[in-house]
Amino acid sequence: MPNDQEEILSQGAGFYEAGDDELAKRLLWPLAQKGYAAAQYLIADMHRWGRAMEQNPHLARHYLELAADQGHAQAAFDLGMWLSPGVVHAPKSMNVFSKDAEKARHYQSIALRGFLQRASSGDVVAMHWLGFLHASGIGVAADANEAIRWYTLAFERGHHFSANGLAGIYYDSLDKGVHDQNKALFWYRRLKELNCQSIRIDELERLANSET
Repeated sequence: MPNDQEEILSQGAGFYEAGDDELAKRLLWPLAQKGYAAAQYLIADMHRWGRAMEQNPHLARHYLELAADQGHAQAAFDLGMWLSPGVVHAPKSMNVFSKDAEKARHYQSIALRGFLQRASSGDVVAMHWLGFLHASGIGVAADANEAIRWYTLAFERGHHFSANGLAGIYYDSLDKGVHDQNKALFWYRRLKELNCQSIRIDELERLANSET
């Protein structure tokens, strides 16, 4: 077993992503207790989904808060969404807390700052999430053009799933300067070419098929 704690964290995250939950827990749990935000976030996820840990909304929220309060962007984003009025958290068993719009905005602001910091260091996943935040108006005023800028940066740097965000914006936008069915179809086809999963754009599938 590696001695360096950052290496342990990286390996634990890798095992969790690969589905080896028990080994991930063995590596990540001690780090979460030592205050490592990234480990706390993953322990929260384990409690959220019941992966190698008790499925427990209170513990999931506890570890999310510990990580988010340290500036962990993804933890802050998840917590902000969890507390947002009108948002249903998955799985449904996690929906035991009262919604709190003020706290939701607080954590969304932390998420925005965290993703901006990571994006400035070249993190393409953070760039993708910044596209999502600007597209959805979460933690920031909705801005389709800014969302397009971040999604495009992420895509050009290898985060191909960002094409889904681009297809959705061009298809759904109410802004006549942004709405463009041809661009929506272009990005939808890029998704298909790259074997990326598409979300919420079934109509584009029908449009694409109608043009063949």
